[in-house]
Amino acid sequence: GWFEISTGIQARSSSRMEPNVDLQRRSNLIQCMKDNVDSGSVVLALGNENGDIVASVEVRMQPTDGKIPFSQPGLDDMERKIAALTLNTLPCHVIDEAPQPYLSNLCVAEKLRGNGVGKALVRCVESIATRDWGYDKLYLHVDPKNDHAFKLYEKEDFVDTGVRWNPFWAGGAASIAYLVKFCDS
Repeated sequence: GWFEISTGIQARSSSRMEPNVDLQRRSNLIQCMKDNVDSGSVVLALGNENGDIVASVEVRMQPTDGKIPFSQPGLDDMERKIAALTLNTLPCHVIDEAPQPYLSNLCVAEKLRGNGVGKALVRCVESIATRDWGYDKLYLHVDPKNDHAFKLYEKEDFVDTGVRWNPFWAGGAASIAYLVKFCDS
């Protein structure tokens, strides 16, 4: 769970970490994030006084077809092509023509849960997506069995799109909820 995700995020982001970003550099950092998100993801991480990551979240631009993304965007493109060739169509309809901001991998260390850290990270990603990037929607996937996460997203006004990525090879992917929040930009 947490250790695997934290270790993976540390490995993917350690060379790009921006500790103690001051407000004057914030707009430059946000633009840099927007410029780079098309080819990967942006990781926001909170650290403690020892430099350990205690909470994190990722945001990327993602097609709105309900597909649960792989860690590597190139694999997503490949699976979409396979689906189109094999099924002669995508396994579900596309909601928006252009890719939209997609929140993923929200993680909070157990000792910090229940203190509003997850809510703050969701709102930070929403702010970046709306205020800084100019989008009016934010998408995510969540397992409805993850009661704490599902309730957090419901409280933050995310609603189920009703769209599911469900090609025959996707196993239980159709049970994972695909949510959207309609934001004030």
